Amino acid sequence: MDFSHTFLLFFLFILPTLSTAQSCSISKCMKDNFGIRFPFRIPELQPARCGYPGFNLACNDVGVSTLNLSSSEQFLVRNIDYVAQQIQLYDPDVCLPKRLLLQGFNFDLSNSPFLLPFSKNFTFLSCQPQFATSRFPVLSCLSNSTSSVVATSSMSYVRSMSKSNSCRIMANLTVPVAYPDEANQFLTDHYGDLLLTWNSPACSICETEGRLCGFKSNSGLGIACFNKYSTGQNFTLCCYFLSSCSSLNSSSSEMDENALFEENVTT
Repeated sequence: MDFSHTFLLFFLFILPTLSTAQSCSISKCMKDNFGIRFPFRIPELQPARCGYPGFNLACNDVGVSTLNLSSSEQFLVRNIDYVAQQIQLYDPDVCLPKRLLLQGFNFDLSNSPFLLPFSKNFTFLSCQPQFATSRFPVLSCLSNSTSSVVATSSMSYVRSMSKSNSCRIMANLTVPVAYPDEANQFLTDHYGDLLLTWNSPACSICETEGRLCGFKSNSGLGIACFNKYSTGQNFTLCCYFLSSCSSLNSSSSEMDENALFEENVTT
């Protein structure tokens, strides 16, 4: 049997045993320090079944990953925690308070899989610079020479500041925060990231066990955990494609396709 027939038989035998998760590669935007894998994917680099609906990312012109929460809400991605199922976003203009204020935090998450884990009510005030600068943390990206903007969650501060005739209330907004912190009553210039979570798909158990998470079949939205390839298997497959070895390494551990965990999604 010539090599071409051997190669074809190899494909017919091997390919049906590969799960979608095990055949998906990990992608990465040039400037990022994290990999992009299921449930996320970059459509230009990874097939549709390598990501979950609503989790598409893109690489911008400078090589940073981006996420669109809606048609008009694009954020840069700072990090993805696959175990905690959290994605950390930041504003391209490095002024998230300005974005919140101008849009009234009108981020529509209803059509996305993401959730706000924590939020807190803040009142934004525009104050005279000579009054606010020496007393309160000022949001410099919202301020100028004639107005200093302060955001506080303390109603007692709001009342005293508005009564002084040195400040006026601009807006009352529900602001996303990374963690509930009642002691921190002011937004500062260090406030810059938006932390979102997701409940479905529930891949954290796979990630905790060091296994692959992905679709359990070529149709539907059910997910499962799969074992990763061992080093021996990767090497053997590579060798075979290069025809530098005559047979599969029978001593390499077999791929376990049985799911230890499955999530069934009704569609």
